[in-house]
Amino acid sequence: MTSQITQPARVTARSGDRVQLQPVAVQGCQSCQLAGGCGQGVVARWLKKAPPVIELPAPASVRVGDLVELGVSSPALMRAAAWQYLLPLFCALFSVVLVDALMAPTLLVQALAALLGLVLGLALAERWAAKVQLELILPSEPLVRSSPS
Repeated sequence: MTSQITQPARVTARSGDRVQLQPVAVQGCQSCQLAGGCGQGVVARWLKKAPPVIELPAPASVRVGDLVELGVSSPALMRAAAWQYLLPLFCALFSVVLVDALMAPTLLVQALAALLGLVLGLALAERWAAKVQLELILPSEPLVRSSPS
């Protein structure tokens, strides 16, 4: 059995046998002893993004408001992370080598080819990362049961 990385998520909607989940932040700058003084806290404040919404199949026992866990296998996460970093780099390098082989480019043309390759690699990596398989991990009871309404 492979190990899994898990993250709590709240069920935000249900449609048939599928649920929409929103990951719940359990740690972050508020709980860090550096109190947001590190580079990650600065970048997070600049790039404020809405948390992702994930849709997965779920049994009927899962209700809106329940807190459940999302899981991804460690090897799958490592492969996805490697592709996220390596694919843009290889695309940038390949585009520079290709331009160099096809013509005698100036430094500006090489830089533009590298930038174009990097953008293409980032787009491909983002598309590939969307295919990482997440799994809904259900304990015998949800972590927190929503109040009946």
